Amino acid sequence: MILDSIYNEGKLQEIYKSMSKKVKDYFADYDEIFTLNYDNNIEHLMGKNVFHLHGDFSVLADSENPNTVNGYIRNKEGKTVVIPGYEHCYCKALLNYSGKLKLKKAEENHQLIVEYDKNYKDEYLQNDNYINWLNSLKVSDENSYRIIMTKIKHPELKAASEYYFENFKDIKDELHINGLSPNNDDHIFNLIRNNKNIKRVIYYYYSQHEKEYIDKNFPQDIFISKSVESLWESLGYKKEKRNFNYFFPKEIDDFVDIVNEFSKRKMTKEEIIYEINSISLSKMKMLYTQVKSILDTKELQGSSNNQEEFEKKHEYVNYIALQEGINPSSIYIIYFMYSSISKK
Repeated sequence: MILDSIYNEGKLQEIYKSMSKKVKDYFADYDEIFTLNYDNNIEHLMGKNVFHLHGDFSVLADSENPNTVNGYIRNKEGKTVVIPGYEHCYCKALLNYSGKLKLKKAEENHQLIVEYDKNYKDEYLQNDNYINWLNSLKVSDENSYRIIMTKIKHPELKAASEYYFENFKDIKDELHINGLSPNNDDHIFNLIRNNKNIKRVIYYYYSQHEKEYIDKNFPQDIFISKSVESLWESLGYKKEKRNFNYFFPKEIDDFVDIVNEFSKRKMTKEEIIYEINSISLSKMKMLYTQVKSILDTKELQGSSNNQEEFEKKHEYVNYIALQEGINPSSIYIIYFMYSSISKK
């Protein structure tokens, strides 16, 4: 449901068609491009590989992907569950509510790839001890035995999906960051902080709070903050200044701290009002519908308890906000405002 909402009937994947030559030239300056987004617009625009650290719509999850060992086995057993036309809902996107858990899953997959990259076929054909070990494994762990035998018979199959964090850890010299929040993506920022080969980081901030956070918590001899709105303007995408002058109930004061807690950001009431006043009523309705569909979902895949489900839902809401270029705190106020309108 979450992925289908983000996918938006495939419209998300077609944004590149409206991107200008300026945008293409901008991306051409980079040796490598990493993204946390699931869409494939940049690779469509540039015709080059993009590293998706949290997965993407174009590759199926290991359990459903016939090019992986697990997917191949499940396909042979008739256990795959992909619905034609909804492949994006079964992609390899990491949907864990925690950045640390996403990183943990990515690193586990990488270790599997390294482990199963060995030439098991030569071992199987030439090493009697290995054959004896496999025979004992067949009795003690049939599933692991089946996986290894499938890899021996089909060495072309992948052990697991790669999420390219090892590539990200190898970045050297200069890094530009656009669209990441130091509050939500701390696992990414920790990797950057620990990489001694990065000499300079250009961080494009959206809100003044993000700039202040970066300036306060990261070494200023490496991190340089720049306005992302200035970058957009240089690429020919100057944001139109609109003011719909909506009525805001006095209770908004009570909500600001709550929505900042949900979104893990710290926006002032004035910043939220200013941003919401620039959003049309039709877009507010669309955002309300997306948020409502998430918050109304009784159980999310992978959630083991109420607290985890609560946190995962709010991470998805934050993701939608960032995809739409809106601060998550604002999208919660929009949800509360439109809920009130709908009830009336």
